[in-house]
Amino acid sequence: MKTNISPLQARASGFFIKVIIVGAIIIGILLLFYFIYRTLTKKFSTPEWIEAQKKKPLTAKDLNQAVKDLNLTGEERDLLWEIGHKYTSVNIIYLVQDAESFCDAFRQRYKDFIATNASQRQISALFSLKDKMENFYKNEVIITSTKNIENGQVLQFADKAGIRCTATIADNRPEGLLLSIPDNLAKGQNRPDSLSRVVFSLTAPNGITYALTTRVVRYQQNNSGSVEMLISHTNDVKQLQRRQSDRIEISANCVFSAVRVSSDSSKKSDISYTPLQQKYNGLLKDISSDGCSLQAGLPIREGQYIHLEFNLPQKTDNIALGIITDTDKSDSPGKFLLHIQFVKVEIETKNTILAMVNKFI
Repeated sequence: MKTNISPLQARASGFFIKVIIVGAIIIGILLLFYFIYRTLTKKFSTPEWIEAQKKKPLTAKDLNQAVKDLNLTGEERDLLWEIGHKYTSVNIIYLVQDAESFCDAFRQRYKDFIATNASQRQISALFSLKDKMENFYKNEVIITSTKNIENGQVLQFADKAGIRCTATIADNRPEGLLLSIPDNLAKGQNRPDSLSRVVFSLTAPNGITYALTTRVVRYQQNNSGSVEMLISHTNDVKQLQRRQSDRIEISANCVFSAVRVSSDSSKKSDISYTPLQQKYNGLLKDISSDGCSLQAGLPIREGQYIHLEFNLPQKTDNIALGIITDTDKSDSPGKFLLHIQFVKVEIETKNTILAMVNKFI
């Protein structure tokens, strides 16, 4: 049988079919890759997968990423690898969100450093690493909605009589937070009324404190007969404290004197600070690695340099140079509170202060 299709039309028709087949193959491959991508993305975002990663030790990939993110020195890099394998069985990158467990790992390494008479430079690197990790990783997890709060989190609030009460999140549900509350509050007359607005506060595992304002939806009984409080979800979550303070209260006698500042050249490094002979007694009220507050009988104005000598636990004869940033009246009659920023401080003194702040000693 004859057809009216010319050889040119036949070749064009064959080429067109090939194009369709190749296009179909390409589309099929793209769909396959898309399916694989969606499957992996879904897998890697599940709570089960994330929890499994937390339980694995620190990997070389984690370490290299941390070096890049935190700008770690070689010594800090080695410390992170050591702590991540010798001092904790879980991934320390995730552990930083658990302030207590994270601190325990570093505390144990610090104690081993002390036991082996490690150099102050090594101890300083330990505190530097801890600070870098806390500043970077803690800042990544910020609560902006009650929907992101985990079960077991403790909340605080005041009842109608103004008495502080605690509640624990029993279940974070789509309709709100179901709270376990004390029986005396549940059965008393001072529990917040249904539909009333209540201010709650909480301290997350990473040490950040929040306040949230929401409404009591209702009270209900669970299977065991206990009364629970359901509060509505809210995005009205405010940070009260970015991280735990690195300043601690202290009561330590000290000696201080004024400082003569001199320079023989225009170079800042050539400036010399000479303590004057006249010394005065004072009392350190709080201290951090950056400065302290000193109670004294002299209202020294801000901008003045000051030489300090004081004792600390496990470290006596500490010397520091500071500058007064502010002066207030003290609670003690006739006394003043000098707020001092350290300009120069011995590395061993700074390490001791950091050990005190972190409750290592």
